[in-house]
Amino acid sequence: MKPFKTGHVVAGLIMLAAGSASAVTITESSFGGDFSDVWSAGSDISVTGTDRIIGAWSGSNDYDFLKLQGLNEGAQSITIIFTADPVQSLNYSYSAGGSVRYSTSPYQYSAWEGIEAGVVDFSYAKTEPQSFIVNLANDFGGTLYIGLYGTHGTASYAINGYLSDVGTSPVALPFSWILLGSGLGALGVLRQFRLRKTA
Repeated sequence: MKPFKTGHVVAGLIMLAAGSASAVTITESSFGGDFSDVWSAGSDISVTGTDRIIGAWSGSNDYDFLKLQGLNEGAQSITIIFTADPVQSLNYSYSAGGSVRYSTSPYQYSAWEGIEAGVVDFSYAKTEPQSFIVNLANDFGGTLYIGLYGTHGTASYAINGYLSDVGTSPVALPFSWILLGSGLGALGVLRQFRLRKTA
């Protein structure tokens, strides 16, 4: 009889846990090359099954409006990280910026409704990534409306942070870790049983 390979089972359980967390990245190419610039009709994005959203400001008045759908109720934070243009930022004249706004209800009258999460401001001397956090209350669930108002210059952004509260597959990540822990516990019991049997 071949010896029991504990490491193989542990590796399989880790792969199972990791597989449940696999997700996709949403980019502007999925929306014809650019997210919606219409404040009353943002790009619909389901956060279930996604790990991040990537976009860019490509010049003056490049506005991106997003509707993040499927957020579960419960306190959660969404992070928006802006990165300076790696090529243009080498020029002394480089400048890029705009503002980040969000709303927990649909825009009614204008693009400037909601709450300002921060102002993006890049220059030749200021190229470090800039992060903004949207903190959502315990009782919020459903659709979040985000307005990214690129007023000038080129920069890119990534939105993430909601996966800890939104399942990415029918087998959510927390359950996978419970499964992993149960598997390791079962291996420990099996090992004790085998040790007693051989003694």
